[in-house]
Amino acid sequence: MRSLFLAALVITTLVASEPRMEAADAAIATELLNLVNAARAKEALAPIALEPRLTEAAQRFAEDLAARRALSHTDRRGGRPPERFLNAGYRYAIAEEAVAAGQKSCVEVVAAWLASPSHRPLLLDKAVRDAGIGYVFRADDGPGRGYRHYWVIDLGLAAPAERR
Repeated sequence: MRSLFLAALVITTLVASEPRMEAADAAIATELLNLVNAARAKEALAPIALEPRLTEAAQRFAEDLAARRALSHTDRRGGRPPERFLNAGYRYAIAEEAVAAGQKSCVEVVAAWLASPSHRPLLLDKAVRDAGIGYVFRADDGPGRGYRHYWVIDLGLAAPAERR
């Protein structure tokens, strides 16, 4: 009985000490996608659609970034966007990714991407049709320790045999 109590105490302590991270919900993904599509419409580009496999890849990577308090295109195992797309089951002709950290809202992060000479062309790539959005809020980040908000948008064009 005593060992069962100690095991429960250890499990409770481990769970309680894990950082509190909240993932993107449908409202965040929809708002971010609408902002990207509004920017695309201003350039007379077709809208992009949420793609579940890319969303899975983007969300997993946002969680990886938040866990490491990092801003990078390389995950903890050395994987880059093309590998993450394939691991999520998305066979691509185009695989692109924009990441950001610290912006507190969808409006802020999309504005930052559009102001960036390296990210704007990704969001406005006329060949891209699909998107996956990942977001994590890490409550235990603070000044000098992480970014609190971690954003990923994966953009792709499915391989010809995969296109809808």
